[in-house]
Amino acid sequence: MKIQKKLSMLIAASVLVTLSWAAPKKVVASTSWSAAFADIAGADEVESIAPVNLRHPPEYEITVSDVQKISDSEVFIFAGFVGQIGDKYNKIKITRILKLSEIVLLCFLGIVCYLHNNFLMYLIVFLLGLEISCFDVIKYSILPNVVEKEKLLTGNAYFEATNYLSIILSIS
Repeated sequence: MKIQKKLSMLIAASVLVTLSWAAPKKVVASTSWSAAFADIAGADEVESIAPVNLRHPPEYEITVSDVQKISDSEVFIFAGFVGQIGDKYNKIKITRILKLSEIVLLCFLGIVCYLHNNFLMYLIVFLLGLEISCFDVIKYSILPNVVEKEKLLTGNAYFEATNYLSIILSIS
């Protein structure tokens, strides 16, 4: 579960890398971990909603002042919660739902590109990014259920190798 949280925060931080070259922005993060990654990525004025000393920040109850912080910020990083959904519900069902939603979104994106509607294009690309960030956490968390504990390191190596190979082959 720690790997899932770190991966989701790493994804959120990678989004902020692109923001580090832009003008300074006020960033609010859901947890102190995601705030730390945003700070490392170069974001200015990073605030965390959940206090640093909480043992389980995703269980933090958001207050009215937190909502005000979020609305005043230019960027809000909401990371670290997808792993809990994967632990609570059936990971295979979640994977199927996410992949089906990706297919539907890509079909809509094709139609919207044909219609030249910029707002809907940006909205669908945002939703695809959200889907991919959720899928990555679930994708990495399902591996221990499929591979024996002794072969987990080898399984992870094959998993990563095929993942990177598919990325490389799709680019060329």
